[in-house]
Amino acid sequence: MKIMTRIFIAIALCSAGLKAAIPINETAAHMGETMVVKGMVAQVSTTGSGMTFLNFGKPHPDSEFTAVVKPGSGDFGDLSVFQGKEVDVEGVIESHKGKPQIVLSHPSNIRLAGAVSSMDGLAAPRQTTADQPSLTPQEPDPPSSATDEGDEDSNNRSLGRSGTMEEFQVPLTADEKKLAGRSPGGAKPEDATVGLMLPEGFDPSKPQKVLVVFSTDDNGGAHLKAMPRFGGVATRNGWVAIAATGPVLENNLPAAWHAAMIYAGLRALEEKYPGAKNWRYFVGGNSGGGLRSSMMACALLKQGYPVEGVFMGGSGDERFTAGMAIFKPIRSSVRDLAVYLAIGKNDPMIDAARADYVAAAVKKLGIKNIRRDSYDGAHGMDEASLTKALEWFADGAK
Repeated sequence: MKIMTRIFIAIALCSAGLKAAIPINETAAHMGETMVVKGMVAQVSTTGSGMTFLNFGKPHPDSEFTAVVKPGSGDFGDLSVFQGKEVDVEGVIESHKGKPQIVLSHPSNIRLAGAVSSMDGLAAPRQTTADQPSLTPQEPDPPSSATDEGDEDSNNRSLGRSGTMEEFQVPLTADEKKLAGRSPGGAKPEDATVGLMLPEGFDPSKPQKVLVVFSTDDNGGAHLKAMPRFGGVATRNGWVAIAATGPVLENNLPAAWHAAMIYAGLRALEEKYPGAKNWRYFVGGNSGGGLRSSMMACALLKQGYPVEGVFMGGSGDERFTAGMAIFKPIRSSVRDLAVYLAIGKNDPMIDAARADYVAAAVKKLGIKNIRRDSYDGAHGMDEASLTKALEWFADGAK
């Protein structure tokens, strides 16, 4: 059905006379016009304020054309995957300091050259692996029959070797509703859906280690979809795992929306297990989920959760910078984080140079406790790497 829908969209776009892409050297002649521009992305960079620039033709300051993504304009995914590729961008061409640029307002405004926009918010391309079926921009977490939306036993879903997830609804407080705002589609959330996994022999009277799990935007921010693997590894190692989503799954949900949902989830955890806020907290995800984890670490620190570390698997950039700009945690608390960077040796999107760039970008923020790991695999989350990360975190990241 989805394939037929996309074919229909493609036919409709052609019938409507969609403008052909113009090369970057012709953009100056189309100032003020809405155009599709095609060119090679020579450089992708993000400023301290969260602005991302895709410089075409040559790196800054010699770029011939630039596409700009402003903070808060949506979850565009890991835009660094476009570096070195021929890309189409769509929008109004304007002049900035004498050079043409387009400010991208939606992830569907950027795609690999020649690809037809599905109008569903498709953004950065990604490699399909056995562990991670391709959906859209970054790192969809692997589907599981145990998390099938049609499963009638949704309050206690068996996840096989990953243990058992308790799923429940948590009404949002007035402050959480205000923070979340509206979804891109206009939905106003009333509650969050929380998934909780507990290890064997769980004793809430004893201090616990908690992994807060995040997915990416290509599945609408369905963080519970990541629980079968992330939560499974966590609980097998004696950890608690938790994730939370809102009532709708849409692309480009704002960071504050995701923050409100996990705030509600952790508040429910504290209500169920008094003293839980004093447990040890860590966040983690793969690819775009890793990026989101770096951002949400800032959100949790701002809320007073003692976050100690961040697992970033297959992530080609960092989002601590954007998280600090949005949530404004105490900067020293971010610098004190331990960060575990795991990259597949055969990852088609993140080579050794990119992995070096990510490590350097994290270090530049003043985060000194960084551990890198490379595994025999591609872009999917590697359970052995996550296990090593949890052991490192548990040992105080020493």
